[in-house]
Amino acid sequence: MAERMNFEEFCNRVVQEINQEKALGESVASYEDKKIRVTERKNGRSVSTGLEPKGCYDWYAATGDFTRAYADIKENLRTAMEEFHEKVGEVRLDKKSIEESLHFQLVNTERTGEILNHMPHRDMGDMSVVYCWQVADEMIGKITNQVAKSMGWTEEKLYRMAYENTRQVNPPRLESMGNMLKLLGGLDDMTNAAPAQMYVLTNQKNTAGAAMMLYDDMLEKAAEKLGGDVYVIPSSIHETLLIPAGITEAIEVQDLLREMNQTLYPGDLLSNTLYMYDARAHELKPADVHPIRTNSQEVYEPVFRPTFVVSAR
Repeated sequence: MAERMNFEEFCNRVVQEINQEKALGESVASYEDKKIRVTERKNGRSVSTGLEPKGCYDWYAATGDFTRAYADIKENLRTAMEEFHEKVGEVRLDKKSIEESLHFQLVNTERTGEILNHMPHRDMGDMSVVYCWQVADEMIGKITNQVAKSMGWTEEKLYRMAYENTRQVNPPRLESMGNMLKLLGGLDDMTNAAPAQMYVLTNQKNTAGAAMMLYDDMLEKAAEKLGGDVYVIPSSIHETLLIPAGITEAIEVQDLLREMNQTLYPGDLLSNTLYMYDARAHELKPADVHPIRTNSQEVYEPVFRPTFVVSAR
């Protein structure tokens, strides 16, 4: 019996098949955030919709029938595209409507891949800042190069606008790990066992909240609570974890981050790099992680990248 593909391999193959056979016309399929998305370019702008293929994958995993699962996904995507056009057909895509809900998100640069070539973005270490807006309820659109050009927006302009707007669209949340677990309905044993010196930085929706690490005042507030410089652990695209830099070696926290990333859904992965916030300099930079050597061989290469200042610039 042929070995089954895992979920990520399955989704990537579906995307490849759709794009190769142009199964959905000129629309381009991609896999991100655990969804298969379809992007259409019409009238100088791009819009996208997507679906979670877990049901079709479960069918494939149980039966090995990729052909049936692939056909169902194509049909579901066609239906989703039709419903999308029907739902947002009356939405005015003018500058004001986009500006009102413009915000940024942080994504993993390598995993997002070549789609970044079609979007204004800003590299920050092994992460990238991308720009989004609220198309309709529960529908997020990404700002593409075409949209930015038609609106007369440079990447610098987008960053400044999104920096001002993101925390208004979805305000930040800084909670101790214990309080966060209580808010999420965690059991008493879990909340009591939560590290006292660990904080969670996210937003009120707990979705795409890692972007809050771009706000100096939020990191400064965490530094005040934790008593100085802070390790910033990019645990997923949805949140970052914060701990005092003085309580453990950076390499131990780096190892923790790598272990955490191995358990994530691929679309949720944000970074393999541990960052440190210098409270006095107000700078966020990769932590000084020295490689472990075993018999003169490095277990892994440390990642060193330029310091960047967390600001609206």
